[in-house]
Amino acid sequence: MFLKQEYEEVGFEIEMAFRDWIENMNKEKPYRAIFNAEILEIRPVAYAALRIGL
Repeated sequence: MFLKQEYEEVGFEIEMAFRDWIENMNKEKPYRAIFNAEILEIRPVAYAALRIGL
């Protein structure tokens, strides 16, 4: 997931993306539903500068 480093609501945005991913996985594979999943820790693993342009 790519986010701005200075972004204040990083934890909230990550949790929302995680819940959306779980919901999509449960719809795609109801026979392998995910229950009781939670984020225990959020920590950055890498920092990068991406230049987008022509």
